[in-house]
Amino acid sequence: MLVLVQFTASIAVIASTLLMAAQLKYVSAKALGFDKNQRIVITLHGQDVIDQAPVIGNELKRNPHVLGVTTATQLMGGEFPTNVMLIETSTGTMESSSMVHTSVENNFVEVLGLELIAGRSLAQRFLTDVGPSFVVNEALVRQLGWNDAIGKRMTLAGNQGRVVGVVKDFHFLSLHNRITPFALYAYFDTQQEIPAAQRPLAMRQMVVHVAGEKIADTLAFIAEQFRGFDPIHTFEYEFLDDRLNKLYVSEQRLLRLTALFAGICIFIACLGLFGLAASTTEQRTREIGIRKVLGASAAQIILLLAQGSLVLVLIGAVIGSALAYVGITQWLASFAYRAAINPLYFLGAALLALAVAYTTVALQCLRTALANPVESLRYE
Repeated sequence: MLVLVQFTASIAVIASTLLMAAQLKYVSAKALGFDKNQRIVITLHGQDVIDQAPVIGNELKRNPHVLGVTTATQLMGGEFPTNVMLIETSTGTMESSSMVHTSVENNFVEVLGLELIAGRSLAQRFLTDVGPSFVVNEALVRQLGWNDAIGKRMTLAGNQGRVVGVVKDFHFLSLHNRITPFALYAYFDTQQEIPAAQRPLAMRQMVVHVAGEKIADTLAFIAEQFRGFDPIHTFEYEFLDDRLNKLYVSEQRLLRLTALFAGICIFIACLGLFGLAASTTEQRTREIGIRKVLGASAAQIILLLAQGSLVLVLIGAVIGSALAYVGITQWLASFAYRAAINPLYFLGAALLALAVAYTTVALQCLRTALANPVESLRYE
């Protein structure tokens, strides 16, 4: 019973580890709807530095390895504001709706690689445009039932503008959350609207798209430029893909702990099985000698001695797989987007446990199976 419990726990934990690793691999590989690679995120501190963002961008773009520069109030992987906005419905009336949004620089869509599926981006502003321009995602279009989103009115903080473009849905939060309606709009606040006491506290995120080669040299160039524009604050940066990976730090930590626990479980199970095999071999020494005299090979004897333990492992595999399925289903429920539970992971965990169990028993029984049968028959 102890061996059965030990291998049940081992197989359950091994299968859970494999399934958790598969989910985190799925999270890492899933297309997010924007380009996260080779994007450096830099924090701008203070309104005085923020006001110089266009000049900073122009200076950075002098480097041929800087492919694009943009800014935003909030970026993917961070917390976005949610406010009540007045939005034109499909019937033409204006209704209030709570929606996630962020203000961005005009070229944000291009630098982050968002896929524009209708209309134009914020970078293309016409003389006929009045008020702020909005670019919305597909989720908002579906929610409001718009047949044509272009030209629909939206009002935020008393500023009314119109929708000029629609981008393909992108994951602005972690994969724990479903994609909800989202709006991008160009900055329409001015420095006069920001109280003097709050100017040093203002922050904004700058995204620099860099080439894949000479990244270290490019980073050194960017840091040098920033020291000239902001000598007070430390140059802070991170890669966008690293920023997004931090959204799953707790899951990665849990995976490492589970893998460690799986190793401990299988080790303890092997110790128990090794002792059980030693006891069984000791009790059946004469039987082993008689079987060898009658022509049984060492491999046949080892299999004979191991089959009882292997049956325990198979029973443990069934119970452990069921426990792992229940546990991993509850864990995956926290993800709005998740990988399918592949039965092969349960089979892999069971086969691994069987291989370890057979090897453990074989190592214990090998000396007796290879011994001279005459010595075994003299056993008292």
